[in-house]
Amino acid sequence: MKLDRANRYTFKYITFPTASSISVILLLWITIFSAVATSLPAPKSTNGTNILSAPKSTNSALSTPKSTDNILPKPKSTKSTNDNLSTSKSTKSTNDSLPTPKSKKSTNDSIPTPKSTNDTNTLPAPKSTNGTNTLPAPKSTNGTNTLPPPNFTNGTNAKQTDRLFVNDITKCPPLPPRAVPATNVRDLRADDIKVVMGLGDSVMAGFGIRVDKLDQIFKNGTDPLDEYRGANFALGGDPDVISIPNILRKFSPNLVGDSKGTHIIEVCYGILCPSNYIPKSDQLNAAQSGAQALNIDKQVNYLIDQLSQRKDIDVKNDWKLATIWFGNNDLCNGCTDIAKQIQFSPDQFESHIRDGLEKLRKNVPRVFVNLMSVFKISQMFEASLKDENCVLGKVAGLFLECQCAFVPGPLGDKSRKAMDDLADQYNERLKNITSDYQEKNFQDFIVSYDPGMENMDLSNASLDLLSGVDCFHPSLLAHERLAKAAWNNIFTQQSQKTSKYDPTVDLPVLCPNEDDRLF
Repeated sequence: MKLDRANRYTFKYITFPTASSISVILLLWITIFSAVATSLPAPKSTNGTNILSAPKSTNSALSTPKSTDNILPKPKSTKSTNDNLSTSKSTKSTNDSLPTPKSKKSTNDSIPTPKSTNDTNTLPAPKSTNGTNTLPAPKSTNGTNTLPPPNFTNGTNAKQTDRLFVNDITKCPPLPPRAVPATNVRDLRADDIKVVMGLGDSVMAGFGIRVDKLDQIFKNGTDPLDEYRGANFALGGDPDVISIPNILRKFSPNLVGDSKGTHIIEVCYGILCPSNYIPKSDQLNAAQSGAQALNIDKQVNYLIDQLSQRKDIDVKNDWKLATIWFGNNDLCNGCTDIAKQIQFSPDQFESHIRDGLEKLRKNVPRVFVNLMSVFKISQMFEASLKDENCVLGKVAGLFLECQCAFVPGPLGDKSRKAMDDLADQYNERLKNITSDYQEKNFQDFIVSYDPGMENMDLSNASLDLLSGVDCFHPSLLAHERLAKAAWNNIFTQQSQKTSKYDPTVDLPVLCPNEDDRLF
């Protein structure tokens, strides 16, 4: 079988449909299936039901003022010489630092925007009286952000005395060479990571990222079914975007595995998973649009196969950062009792993720897994109502995603409530998985849970955070802000990671020092 000039797959004299044709057919079947599933009665909760809801959090997002700065290299400016440092609210700068304070009562920080007259902050460790850390902002004259380190239980950050946040990643100082290469997954610095990998759904695959408005479709070659792999927050390698690989490359210049460019959608929807990969563009991003937790096995197989073929990767010795994010499509189909019984129960979700992680551990050595939390997708219903075109598109059935979230009326209210309950249960299972792997104390494999999506609030989000393709998927702006937030959380102790990313805020980025480790 080969690809002819018309981009059709042929075998002898038989011609098969292209990937785009298959995708459109599948999407039509998905719409029919979703409509049937969401017409079923919404689940009812009884006192006898064992619902594992996530505990309420009093934590807030790491708050900083909005910024238009880009962390990628940009032209020199004569207006300020301190743009590289995170600063407090001032007429000179619009960014604030994100400290990691000491606290035994809270797992996250609520950081107000301090006043400053010289673009700098020196913040002492705060006292907590109500479970939330509130940092007063004393004045500073030394030009640096000096923060006392949190109480790290594993000792890896015992020497840390300050944390530097910047708006331009090129301003981060280089890390001094390690005396001895890392041999334990709990001792990884940023420069130890040589490979990035990813597993997940359409968000990880970069669907619709670079389409700001619906009228951009079909202009300049833009296709409504394109995945912008190179612009994704976790695996994007396009040079013009802010992504975890592009930040990480500052400290690990020979990093490999990040996705490149754009191509037609790769559809994988539960048992309907026909799409093959395009390794030249996908690289080690195994995510596919529509993927559910059930599909993690196929994605792990792809990574194992690709790693075995890569001559630029020392599979046995290179440390790898794997970002995994499943659950969004499971939520979009699991809002009824019968759907949960068939495929989307918390037990089934947990089982699929555990099986995938264990397969990855047994076949790929030296992996640090960043396991992303599930966010309450029901919020997208209210967010999409802010735009007339979005509303018309949903009503006309032009946007096919997540029927559980977009059912109108009382039935829709019930289905969205069921989705939120299921999201809490999924996150509890992800926490359990993380705890189990951390207790097993493997030397070359660990799972870290990123809770940042748990309490993310989109009520004040603007439409520029949503893709113009469907008013549902995150835009390039949203991906870049998520990249910064996730990067900062990676270097924060598990108990102190924020559980409330705020996509309306443009965060500065942490410059890890020689004592910082991935958590």
